[in-house]
Amino acid sequence: MSTLNINGDNNDPFYRYKMPMLISMQAGRGNGCLTLLENLSDVTEAFNHPASIVFKYMGSVLGSNTTESKWSITGHHTNDRLIEVLYQYINSFVMCPNCNIPELLPNIEGKKKNKKLFLTCSACGKGQQKIHSCKEEEKGMDLIMKHLDKNEWLTKKGIMVEQSDTFDPFSQVF
Repeated sequence: MSTLNINGDNNDPFYRYKMPMLISMQAGRGNGCLTLLENLSDVTEAFNHPASIVFKYMGSVLGSNTTESKWSITGHHTNDRLIEVLYQYINSFVMCPNCNIPELLPNIEGKKKNKKLFLTCSACGKGQQKIHSCKEEEKGMDLIMKHLDKNEWLTKKGIMVEQSDTFDPFSQVF
């Protein structure tokens, strides 16, 4: 399975933040046509965001209904278009604008109608309030805030950077 760089620049083979290539399949004909996303949970696990948020965001941007039980989006959509929408989400909610590392973690401040979404980078420590610049970003912010109201944002250490064999000087016999 091929991998993509999370930042979208696939010309750099040594970029350390990787995600698997999104695999989609078109099914049905006529009014029953849909696109199935086969490995969306693996892709979103690579950049530490819940698959349900990214899936609903993709459906919203594409203007299609989504079925989370089957991971299907109504209509036939090309894999290139789906990856384009995925990178749109990543650039808005995953990549730090300060250090360009995919380590942003969301949190909510305020109550009820005064809720604000703050994104804090776990790499450089810079945090800022997320202000939407388009309708898609507003929808993404709403999805993230609704998720944070009901659930905790789970982080998995070691997921974002590919694991490699590390040198342990104490493990060698002299």
